[in-house]
Amino acid sequence: MKIRSRGSRVATAVTAAVLVVVLAACSSDTDTSSDTASGEGSDGLTVSHVHGLGIDPADGRLYVATHEGVIAVADDGTAQRVGDKADYMGFTVVGPKSFLGSGHPAEGSGGHGNRGLIQSIDSGRTWKTLSLGGTTDFHSLEYAHHTVYGYDSTRGLLRVSADRTSWDDRAELAALDIAVSPKDRDVVLATTEDGVAASSDGGRKFRAGAGQVLAFLSWPAADALYGVDLAGGLHRSTDGGTSWKETGTVPGGQPQALTAVDAKRVLVATQDGVYESRDGGGTFTRRLPASSAGGALSARSVSGCGPSRRGRRPPGMRRSSASHSGRSRGPGSPRSRVRAGGRLFRSSLARLRWRALPRGCGRGRRRPVERPSPGRCPSTRRRRRPP
Repeated sequence: MKIRSRGSRVATAVTAAVLVVVLAACSSDTDTSSDTASGEGSDGLTVSHVHGLGIDPADGRLYVATHEGVIAVADDGTAQRVGDKADYMGFTVVGPKSFLGSGHPAEGSGGHGNRGLIQSIDSGRTWKTLSLGGTTDFHSLEYAHHTVYGYDSTRGLLRVSADRTSWDDRAELAALDIAVSPKDRDVVLATTEDGVAASSDGGRKFRAGAGQVLAFLSWPAADALYGVDLAGGLHRSTDGGTSWKETGTVPGGQPQALTAVDAKRVLVATQDGVYESRDGGGTFTRRLPASSAGGALSARSVSGCGPSRRGRRPPGMRRSSASHSGRSRGPGSPRSRVRAGGRLFRSSLARLRWRALPRGCGRGRRRPVERPSPGRCPSTRRRRRPP
């Protein structure tokens, strides 16, 4: 049996709490008043939280997937929303003008709450659902070896597709991000609360997370695997994640997204904006500022959430003494025990995320719930757990 010291348990609990905070990033209720902004955001373009980054080979512009749509950023700093105001979660650029994504529709637009795998062939202006609409929310997407790898946050598992319509379910694990080796299609990495978990069979099985604890990964070349830790430290591995060397620190605090374009060019989103490095993390330049409303939630925010009625809790949160039946909660389990704000929560790292309730619901409070249908308030009744 593996026994951890008290200090190790505390460190792991803190790490897990921060991972939950990173994953459960809060969306903003503020309406965007303008679709165009300068690099300093003075014209009012709201960027509250970033989920994906990429460079379109067609025009060389930076594209930023956010809670308020996809934003294109020119070299002179001018930023413009290119399409709707939907919430884009998983996001990746797969070719000229060709993007893949996932997430949730814009408020009031109708459609499925979870959009499954979606595709744009006009640089993010319009999107079409290819598969899994209504059932799946990919929080991480990778395109490698002409194959799509996605982390399905609704079920807590890796899914793989060669044709973007039919999917092969792989391992279940509690992860925040994934990366695929550009050299070997079967080598897949995932960030977990215990460190980077590795698979050598295409994600069917993962070894327990170990070593460097990272939030996000990006693997542009065989000898250039990048990862960013929870404090914004950028790390590089030249041996596929066996060893890591810190190359620099990204300004702006807690990370929100990472994309390495090549072995030297790295894009990182943090709490106060999107930064770019052209020297592998030695120096950074801010490409797009983020609004102060987009900061990460604190443990205090998590512990104080929920309906105002006494005794009611948001779905997924239970008293520390409550029993739970189901799959084991080992290092690779979708369920994990997380201590945050002095309370012990049993939550799925991949399922819970913060959503703004529709106006008039819960007096404007925020709580972790499944995304409600447009115009409807989520029920506060207790739901029976599945057997």
